[in-house]
Amino acid sequence: MPFPPALEPLLAALIVGLLVAFLAWRWPFPTLAAFLILLLLHEAILRILHGPLGLPFEVVNWVSRMRMVGLIAMSLVFMLRAARTAWRLRRLPRPHAVDGLMALVLVLAGLATMLSPNRLAAVAALRAYFQPVLIFYLARGVYPTEQQLRRLLYVWLAVGVLIAGFGIYQWFAWGEADYARNGYVLAGGEMDTDPLLVEGEEPRVRPPSTLTGPNEFGLQMAFLLLVAVPWAARKRGWGRWVLWAASGILLTGLSYSYSRSALLGLAAGLGCLVLFLVFGQGERDLRRRLMTRGTLAIGAGLLLALFAVLAGSGMIGRVVRTVRRLPQEYHVRDTLRAIDYLGDHPLGLGMGLVGPREGTFFPRDEEYHVESSLFQIAMDMSIFGTIAWLILWGVALARVWRAWRAVRSPLLQLVDGLAFSAWIAALLTFLILPLMQSFSLMGWLWFFLGLGLVSHRVEAEWGSEPIQDRSSDHKQVAHRNVLPSASIEPVSYALGPILL
Repeated sequence: MPFPPALEPLLAALIVGLLVAFLAWRWPFPTLAAFLILLLLHEAILRILHGPLGLPFEVVNWVSRMRMVGLIAMSLVFMLRAARTAWRLRRLPRPHAVDGLMALVLVLAGLATMLSPNRLAAVAALRAYFQPVLIFYLARGVYPTEQQLRRLLYVWLAVGVLIAGFGIYQWFAWGEADYARNGYVLAGGEMDTDPLLVEGEEPRVRPPSTLTGPNEFGLQMAFLLLVAVPWAARKRGWGRWVLWAASGILLTGLSYSYSRSALLGLAAGLGCLVLFLVFGQGERDLRRRLMTRGTLAIGAGLLLALFAVLAGSGMIGRVVRTVRRLPQEYHVRDTLRAIDYLGDHPLGLGMGLVGPREGTFFPRDEEYHVESSLFQIAMDMSIFGTIAWLILWGVALARVWRAWRAVRSPLLQLVDGLAFSAWIAALLTFLILPLMQSFSLMGWLWFFLGLGLVSHRVEAEWGSEPIQDRSSDHKQVAHRNVLPSASIEPVSYALGPILL
């Protein structure tokens, strides 16, 4: 008897879930790493399915939902492994302060969902906020080996360079017809592109590359630069020049995204890395190397190259025009209107009712439109919800700062610095753009934040032997209390069942 067509999506979801569950059980961190890399290509895969392959939107949407199936499968497997480890160690999980704050945020979001005039839109918004948070708990629950973590960073940078190259190619070679042919259209048939309007010139399409849009493209380039630049500064030999070359390509990609917020976020993130360099007790050797005459000359050359790239792409001119007419800029006026509205309505508008949002269950006619992710949270969950989120992020970043000062592995110091600086860059961007709606962007942010919180535990798992990190030429010895060999941290799943 043939299988009922209506049940085919359920069968496919079951197969995908079982496959991901097997991989997650057998290879926990590599499975999570592969999922993160695929997030960077998720939108491109959907566009290929709809554009060149001509599949209908219904099928493309179904394929898109497999991302959530895989995430749930990984979460259930890691929760099972965490429970098994807790049983074996006879130790009940103790939630961290961050988990208590996450519970508070979840309670406020749940109340806002129940009180929303549009319950379906509220549930959809709730899922959008907390779906990527699962990756935060996965990152805290499965510890990579040193080789696995280094390999993930290498692959991430390599994929980032390809994404940058594709975005640059789109800017120079594609027109609107090329975007339409390759699937960059919405369900209603309108173009899913962002034109760049410059006085006296024809509008040009800002390249999204493989991501949701040019602003996410630019911010992802900024995140990659926040790991490539300090890694290149630490590294010696030919690998340093490979990383500097990759940094140049990533910076060019950011420039042709024409994302002013991404450039501002990059500047803030690099400022954070400078603070790490200045206040780091273990950075004396690096500071000494950076202050040599030859290194200062190379630094001056890099700054000139940076200026040339930004000027050649037109990014500097775009920033100058923005500064000259700042009070008239849309994002400034949009933010001021949101502040006025929240002054009169501190409880917000209602979960799921504020735009811009797209997707199933969200109303097509928005009751209010605000670009800022932080103000969207206030409209959804009240200003008290925004304060709770900010306290959560502040406490988590303070713990990452302390973890960075505690670890001795250069690789984990690199990750902690990235987690701190990338979140500062993102939060600055969230003031003027709704980028928290991007699952791929938030997935990487939550991953590095979670890994940064447990970096000292990860280092202890690596053992008490001297660590030879290929990102530097010298050994750094750390004397640690070695934890049990279990690769799952039970405490990280205090909120797992609730979030699922």
